[in-house]
Amino acid sequence: MSLLSAIKARALDAADRYTWATEPWDNFTRPLIGTPNYLSSTFAFQENEYFQDLKDFRREGLFLSRIPLPEGSPLDLGDSALWHGIYTAMLAVRWHFVGDGTSEIMLKAALQALGKHQTWHGEAQPRLIRGYDPRYPGWADDASNDTLTGHFFGIWAVLKWGPVELRDEAEQYLKNICDELANYNFCLIDNNKKPTPHGKLINGVLTDPLQYTLVHAIFSALRPYSSRYEFLRQILYKKYKELIPYGKAAFGNYQNWNDDHRAAMHLLVISETDPESKEYVRKGVRRMWRYAKKRANPWVNALLALTETVDRDAFNEMRRQAWMVLGEYDLTARRNEVPVDWREKYKLSPLWNPTVVTVKGIPRSTQPLPLWARGAQDFFFQRCPFSVVDWQGVTEPMSAFNAGDWLCAFWFSRLAGLL
Repeated sequence: MSLLSAIKARALDAADRYTWATEPWDNFTRPLIGTPNYLSSTFAFQENEYFQDLKDFRREGLFLSRIPLPEGSPLDLGDSALWHGIYTAMLAVRWHFVGDGTSEIMLKAALQALGKHQTWHGEAQPRLIRGYDPRYPGWADDASNDTLTGHFFGIWAVLKWGPVELRDEAEQYLKNICDELANYNFCLIDNNKKPTPHGKLINGVLTDPLQYTLVHAIFSALRPYSSRYEFLRQILYKKYKELIPYGKAAFGNYQNWNDDHRAAMHLLVISETDPESKEYVRKGVRRMWRYAKKRANPWVNALLALTETVDRDAFNEMRRQAWMVLGEYDLTARRNEVPVDWREKYKLSPLWNPTVVTVKGIPRSTQPLPLWARGAQDFFFQRCPFSVVDWQGVTEPMSAFNAGDWLCAFWFSRLAGLL
């Protein structure tokens, strides 16, 4: 299998070369547009405003990326485990810097909500679900590999940066995840003990590098706490280690934009928990930066910078992008989905106007637009940064959004030394 993985890695290298040669995106050179925050020496005012606002998106410790409108309608279960985990990771880093009682109380409640994503179903053995609504008894039973990335990253962040008092609880949740994967052939299961539609993580020659890096990160993170599954980690490592740099894959204009931050999270955890994979991580970060540098994504950039494998030029460009993009964020402008006429809205500046091209029949800007000029999204930094037609045709907002994406990018950028 290692030979087949090496062959697959070479094919992905070829796909990279084709993508870089044919992609329509320009280098990120646009000037700063319409923001006084970039000129400030601190983002403290923004952080406090956005953090206070995020509290309105909690339900019994559960953080939400969106609240369906009108208020009082059922929660959007589709994203609760994924986004709650990522927001919990942000809260752990915030506590690491601030160390205040409010952050610790919120983090403790958030960690307990992580546990509910394993036990809300009331079964004898913990297993991951995709989402639940604290006001109702039901749950979304089809946990996916996306679900697991965010959920696991939140657990790991508490172990890495959270208070010592919370680490035993977080350790148990990590062990529960490893038990589920080990006992069910590296699958997330439903209430019938069958793999969920997107929960089969290891699939022989068809194994997705993104999903293998997730499994490798999880079992590597377990090693300081238990050697129970080390033999499984080693078996998979021998078969699939060549795939570690390739969690993010693309072929021309065909790609999933939300793979960027997931691949970066996996690489970060592997860099911290598996020294044996250092060179694979270095290669993965290097190739991901080839993609990321044109996308001006401070969340992904911070995750890559934290691996401590980026060179000085890349780090300086990441720093420039963090200051600019986070400074351009406007919560009021992105609060709800709104109709967008990009032809009028994106006459941004006499110094710069976007070049718009058609990609797969959809108009795209060749450089990322300022965040305040894009349509609202659940989490900006997992979406296409070149989009110019978000929510076209929508006449009434369907959801309210928070600034959790800004907070994640801000605190991880602080942690990486980019701010």
